[in-house]
Amino acid sequence: MNVIKNRGSDYYWQETLTWNRAMDFYLQENAFFKTRLAQVLENDINIYLLEKAEYFQSCFVSNDEGIKELKLDIDSLQRLIRLVTEGRNETEAEIEKRFKKIDKEIGHFYKGFENLKLTFNEYLVSIQRPK
Repeated sequence: MNVIKNRGSDYYWQETLTWNRAMDFYLQENAFFKTRLAQVLENDINIYLLEKAEYFQSCFVSNDEGIKELKLDIDSLQRLIRLVTEGRNETEAEIEKRFKKIDKEIGHFYKGFENLKLTFNEYLVSIQRPK
């Protein structure tokens, strides 16, 4: 990897690295939720559990797709940053424009993910039975 020489580009580059690590974490967290859901269904299946399980499974699949799309956007931004630092025809303004768009999308994703996590955990607590 080339060293980023422009301070603005360096900031954007570091943020993309942070985003990629966060997306990897969310992929793992999402996989954990799917595993946990499967464990719950192994123990007891009724119509209520099945309906909620289908809802959560759909949400988790949607999250996987969203994360993959965000990672593609991040990779695209990293390519653009490389072009700018190599002095090609792209400009810092284009980096900033794409950065803001992705930053907004990631912020939206974070909020949605945290809400889903809370709802899923509440669901898990609601189905727990005393031993």
